Formats: sequence, structure tokens, C-alpha cells
Amino acid sequence: MFHRILMLRRIIPAVTYRPNLDITVFTARHLSNNLPENYHLSIPEGSSLKRYEFVQLMVLLRSPEYSNRSGIVYVYRQNVARSLAMALTTNGITAFPYTGATDKNFKSETQLAWLGGHYRIIVATSAFGLGIDMPDTRFVINYEIPESLATLTQMMGRAGRDGGPAKCVVFYNFKMYRT
Repeated sequence: MFHRILMLRRIIPAVTYRPNLDITVFTARHLSNNLPENYHLSIPEGSSLKRYEFVQLMVLLRSPEYSNRSGIVYVYRQNVARSLAMALTTNGITAFPYTGATDKNFKSETQLAWLGGHYRIIVATSAFGLGIDMPDTRFVINYEIPESLATLTQMMGRAGRDGGPAKCVVFYNFKMYRT
């Protein structure tokens, strides 16, 4: 499995190269070894969110490089989009879910509000993005690995379209890996 991480770290920058994108791949081991001590968070009961991944996401989103900037947190599963958006909001970072199963009117309102700068974070499945062009998107975080490398590169391509500095982060967990 380790060779897959090395391959992922080599492939992603090669297929998404833009000088303004800073691309990072976090492994589960990296995440669990780099948690801040005494980091108190509330994860909704019954949620399938993993604590170390969620804590790392919170650390990133609260850091100066991410705070007060617009971005997208991509997930693979619709239920994770809903529970992650709820957990982020519960912990002081307002986020809205966007999935293929989301009510059409709510999707439209969410998209317009995000594009207008009223929301800063969307937690979305691959349903969010087609036709979306927000040039000053400063980050794209893949909390879960998407179904293909092509989808991953399309998602990352939504960051920094204005040429300004942007960050792309991939959380890679062996248990998430799909062939």
C-alpha cells in the first residue's frame, strides 16, 4: 500500500500542475501523529467521522492560510457531506452540504450564496462543481478520495483559478482506497 501513496504524491502534481497550487497529501498515519493535544471538538453522535481526520480538517480551516477564505471540502459519500457540514458548523465553522440528493432549491440557494461570498465553505460531493467558476477559491480539500484520478484533478482545478495562491489537500486513508 505504501507504494500507492508514493505514486499518488507523484501523480497529483504532475497532472494538476499550476504554479499557484500548493498540493499536499496527508496520510492517516501523518494525521494521527500530528494532532494537537487537548483539542476539544464536538462530533455529532452517530456520525461516521474519524476523529483524527476531523481534527486535522479543523486545524487546517482555523489556520491563517484557510480562515476567512473561500473553499470546497469534497467528500465521496452524501451522508458524510451532511454530517461533516453539521460537525464543522457545530464547532464554529459554518459550512453547507451540497450533494446530488440535496433539494434543488436548497442547492441553488447554497451555490448562489457561496458564489456571492455569503458562505465560505461548501462540503460537497462531485455533484458540486460542474459549471462552477469562482476564481478566488483559495482551497480545495479532498476529505475522502473520489472515484477516479480524473475526478480528483477536476476538483483540485477549482482552486486558484484567478492565478492567486491556492491550496489543495488530499486526505488519504488506506481504508478509503478503492481500486
